[in-house]
Amino acid sequence: GFGYEELVYTGLAIGTAGVVLWILSMFTLGPSLAVLPGADRLVTRGVYRYMRHPIYVGIVLTLSGLFLACGSLICLLYVLAVVIPLNIFRARAEEKTLHQQLGNAYQQYRANTFF
Repeated sequence: GFGYEELVYTGLAIGTAGVVLWILSMFTLGPSLAVLPGADRLVTRGVYRYMRHPIYVGIVLTLSGLFLACGSLICLLYVLAVVIPLNIFRARAEEKTLHQQLGNAYQQYRANTFF
């Protein structure tokens, strides 16, 4: 925790929240979970009611919390420089594909949710 015990607990709390969000998101997607973007239906229940990419948010929170708890500046910089940009790139690619496949339904969903 960079020499601060409080940061260890804060980091662990952030990391735990990230893991919970990540797992909840995967369970909510169920059979719609896939490596390649695309869908035949829109999942709008659970955490997907509020955000479009909770798995990516969960990944960032998990890694950030772990690296904060460990006191690793280089790993936190890695999250900022590599993980977040890659997740944004992936999210944009998914959104483009979903918009093409689902049309106005996805556009309306996108307008009513956070990243």
